[in-house]
Amino acid sequence: MSEAKQCVSPETIKETDYLAYLNDEGRPEFVAHLQSCAYCQNEIEDYHRSDILLRHNFRFIVAGERMFCSAPHKLGEYLLRSLDNLEEKRVVAHLQSCPLCRQEVLSLQNWLPEPEFEATPGNASKWLRRVIGKVMPPGSGLRGSPDGTPQIFQIEDVQLSLTVQPTAANKPDLIVEGLLQREYWELEQLQGLEIRLLTDGAIIACATIDDIGNFIFENIKPSRHFTLEINLTDKIVTILDIKGD
Repeated sequence: MSEAKQCVSPETIKETDYLAYLNDEGRPEFVAHLQSCAYCQNEIEDYHRSDILLRHNFRFIVAGERMFCSAPHKLGEYLLRSLDNLEEKRVVAHLQSCPLCRQEVLSLQNWLPEPEFEATPGNASKWLRRVIGKVMPPGSGLRGSPDGTPQIFQIEDVQLSLTVQPTAANKPDLIVEGLLQREYWELEQLQGLEIRLLTDGAIIACATIDDIGNFIFENIKPSRHFTLEINLTDKIVTILDIKGD
């Protein structure tokens, strides 16, 4: 397109005409004007290129679908566990319905923690908050044993149902099965998370959560007590004193 030094009839142009035209809201008079004005055609192309660049670089601000999203810094505060309980629940609830914010959280997780503090069984406690749950006392009806009696735990927003039972009759080995649920979390968010079974501080087995929230440890040698560690994205849930003999 040839360059034009000025508009053929600037007195007929309003400041809002260019943006209105790009948003399909151009005045009929301006649409007709474009047919004969090379200068305004060039201006429209410049506005269009700038608009594309702006939307690409700042899409989390200008995209209409983000109108009801939490402020971006709230997602960082959520990962750093610095929100109060009510605000955290609001962010978690929003994440269930907003793929854009979920993607932004995943992007932020690439920066938190620093690579040298990558979560492993040996160093996860350096950056993940650890919460402790214990078996319920005798008489509560919730203390399990190797007879299949379920043990139910509620630790903050996490609920765990756990059973310990023999692999087969007259065999000492155990099967440890669990069902994990988390308030406001979909099952797909729990799928693949790591569960560790420990005895006397040593990891004896690892498992992952399946697509319906279940996990299982098979052929486990009996022990006086087991410890279970669940490595969530923002905290480690530790269950102490699981009866295993």
